[in-house]
Amino acid sequence: MGLSHVALFQTAQALRQNINMRRSVWPYNNSAIVAHIDAPTFSAADLRSISDAENTLPLPLRSCLHPTIGMQHGEWLKWYILQSQLLLRSRGIWCGYYGYRTSIRDPPMSDIEFLIDNRPEVGISELRAEQCSDGLGTFDIAGDVDWNNLSFNGLKRYKSPYRNHGIKDLCWWWELKMTPFGLIGDWYSNSDRTRPLGKVWLWKAK
Repeated sequence: MGLSHVALFQTAQALRQNINMRRSVWPYNNSAIVAHIDAPTFSAADLRSISDAENTLPLPLRSCLHPTIGMQHGEWLKWYILQSQLLLRSRGIWCGYYGYRTSIRDPPMSDIEFLIDNRPEVGISELRAEQCSDGLGTFDIAGDVDWNNLSFNGLKRYKSPYRNHGIKDLCWWWELKMTPFGLIGDWYSNSDRTRPLGKVWLWKAK
């Protein structure tokens, strides 16, 4: 898990740099009234220690030698999982961007307020958000959260036809990972979930 999430952080850094550079007029759907949203800084994230008595966060590279398992990053991994879960469980409004391969070309996503419904399966919940918006229109998000694997798989579905192309029931498949800095991952065509079309990064705006 550690290495994969380091890669996610690197992806977020690259997307953030691309977002900050992208301040010109959006090349697609220029009539959309969607403001530019600055990417968050890592220093502004609401990071908390596991215990109220602790004033410092665990070091990611600090390890201990377990007598039977070997080298473990126990405190860091425990903090990482808890922080990621608490961020998604807390109420608030989210926003973010999606990109095409390595570039950000469309306006941001905003007005995302997640609702969580627990399901009978242990460690699985339904995550949904309605009446979200971006440069193409209004959309809903619905899918499953796996709290143990820190993952979300689901659909972003637009509520009205894509007016530029007359496409009905436009939707994209998302495979995202929970991190202490938001949801980060890939989006796919719903008809072909084998080849990612770009990256998604959602973070808590307030």
